[in-house]
Amino acid sequence: MPRPPARPGTLAKVCFVLISLTFAALGVLALLTEVVPERSTRFGMAPALFGTDAQGMGVVSLLLAGVPLLALLRNQRQAALAGTVLVLALLTFIFTWIFG
Repeated sequence: MPRPPARPGTLAKVCFVLISLTFAALGVLALLTEVVPERSTRFGMAPALFGTDAQGMGVVSLLLAGVPLLALLRNQRQAALAGTVLVLALLTFIFTWIFG
């Protein structure tokens, strides 16, 4: 049975970058307009966010935009280090936003 490649192919890299750019664009849009429109979830419609709630969602989206790019790093050690830093930054922001 053939082994899967250790590194993602060109199409996968393009998809990772496009996903990352989409999350970053949504985050910047939420930060600039201070509005996040209603969105559909499996539990029904989630209400729109305004003001600081929308800005918080924008920052979270910007931090999550870095997750698909972890697959493009050279080795697993770099990806693990960058992922740890990204998760710590995300958790720090969320907890300071909720409890701060």
